[in-house]
Amino acid sequence: SPKELPGRPEVDAHLLPPTIEKFDEFWEASHGQIKMVDIGIDRPGAFELTRYMRDKGVVVSIAHSKSGYDLMMEAMEHGVTHATHLYNVMTGLHHRRPGITGACLTNDMINCELICDTLHVHPAAMEVAIRCKGYDRIAMITDLSMAGLPDGDYERPGGTTITVKDGIARMKGSDPSQDNTMAGSCITQNVGVRNVHKVLGHPIEAAIRMATISPAKMMGLDSFTGSLEVGKDADIVVFDPDVNILETIVKGTTVYQK
Repeated sequence: SPKELPGRPEVDAHLLPPTIEKFDEFWEASHGQIKMVDIGIDRPGAFELTRYMRDKGVVVSIAHSKSGYDLMMEAMEHGVTHATHLYNVMTGLHHRRPGITGACLTNDMINCELICDTLHVHPAAMEVAIRCKGYDRIAMITDLSMAGLPDGDYERPGGTTITVKDGIARMKGSDPSQDNTMAGSCITQNVGVRNVHKVLGHPIEAAIRMATISPAKMMGLDSFTGSLEVGKDADIVVFDPDVNILETIVKGTTVYQK
């Protein structure tokens, strides 16, 4: 799905056209384990591939796109049911041009990811999304790419360089006052949970739900993960009242302890 950032053609240089033949190569290489694919809905062949992937049980998601409300509504008819990082690098909600964002916020068939760092999405816009979609249709994500790294420049495969400064990752040379300049994030999931609970004021259990069982259900993984139940993987995080991580348990084994 193309970002089409002004003056940044290298960002989309390695995108693949949406074809069934190309998807089949990845499907075979993954032994049928692909769970979700982002697709550029305005690309030739996108809807045909969407239907094909939907029939295989793959979640088809809108991500980066300059398309509008009408095309997004059409994309839903073909099987797009998910929105990758709602608001970011997609047409926004304007009262006369509702854009992809408006289509996603107002249609219950669309599940939405949300970066909850308060930087990619303003807290008020985070609140709008949660009120529109509810806790079960929001998947809290980090968009993490540079967490834990000191300030500086970092080269990415494909020829782009990312600058980390003050906890924000941007494409090198970008104007911080402009949209579409952030490139991944520096936050971990506990920060998102903390923000939804402490900044927006939602119950801690609701914030946890958006970070655990809601995305597990969206991906069809809730039979073995996403909640604490007998028979599921014992993936457990222990944190203090400020959502600082004290212990991480993976399948019953402690892998981190403060």
